[in-house]
This record gives sequence, structure tokens and C-alpha cells, in this order.
Amino acid sequence: MKWIKRKLPSREILLQNPMLRPFAHRLMMSELWRFTRRSVPAGVALGFVTAIIVLVPGFQIFVAVLLCPVFRANIPVAVVATFLNTPLTTPPLIYASYILGLKLLGSDRMVSQNIGDGFAEMSLHDWWQWFLYEAGPPVLIGLFTIAVLCGAIGYLVSSWLWGRWIMSKRRRRSMKIDG
Repeated sequence: MKWIKRKLPSREILLQNPMLRPFAHRLMMSELWRFTRRSVPAGVALGFVTAIIVLVPGFQIFVAVLLCPVFRANIPVAVVATFLNTPLTTPPLIYASYILGLKLLGSDRMVSQNIGDGFAEMSLHDWWQWFLYEAGPPVLIGLFTIAVLCGAIGYLVSSWLWGRWIMSKRRRRSMKIDG
């Protein structure tokens, strides 16, 4: 925890960001910066969901920070959780979401028959049309499904770990009093 606190930008530094300045009054609320049993799991879940749905590195952090007041999530935890998705993990994530989206839509074909072998020679317009009408819906459905699952798992696991940490603190405190 101490390492994370040292590496994260402070509240003041984060709020000096020109893109966040219009929202600074909302982001200065102290409850968004306290580590509590409700704000930490909410921050983990929000960070995971944002990392998966918003695929643009850097913009993920911006979106997570802006959504923290809505969900009363811890800002530093949400920022750290957005690093679940990195430029290295984005291509496998998109591919997995495409496959999952195809399965959820009940389709088993990977690429349409009309594109087939000429995939590499496609123009930008053809790529856009292919993505919009064929790849887009499975990818979006898959991304949304993976994001919801990761967010829920992140929330449950961090909530459980938070409870275990509090119990260990109470045990140590009671041992000091008894001992």
C-alpha cells in the first residue's frame, strides 16, 4: 500500500491536469481519496471496467477519474486498476472479445466469405465497413461482457481481501492488548 501511495500522483498534481480542471470541485471531495471498505472495491471495479471498455491508453485514466464521483469510488485505486489493460494486452483482449461476441451472438464464422483472402489488400473504407457491420457488434458485445465480468470479480475479490485485511488488523490489535 505504501509503495502504491508513493507512486501515484497526489491529489493536487492530478487536479492540475488541464483536462480535469473543469471537474476539480467534484474530484476534491475527500471521500474519493479515502481508502474505505466501500470505495476501494468500487475503485477496483470501475478501473477494470474502464480499462476494458475504453481501449485508448491514458484516456482510460481520465474516464475512470471522471466516473469516480458517480460511483463514490476511490480515485487512486481506480487509476491503478486501469493498468489491467496495457498496449500489450489490448490485441488479445480485442480478439477474445470478438470470439466471445461471436459465441454470444450464436455465430461461428470468423471472417465473412466476401472478404476472405483479400483481407490484407482492403482499403480503409472497406476496413471500416467490415468493422462496422461484421466485426464491430461481436467485439462490442464481447468487450462489454468481459468488462462486466472483470469488474464484478474485481469488486468481489477486493472486498474479500479488504475484509481479511481488517480482520488481521483487529487480531493484531487484540493480541497487543491481551499480550
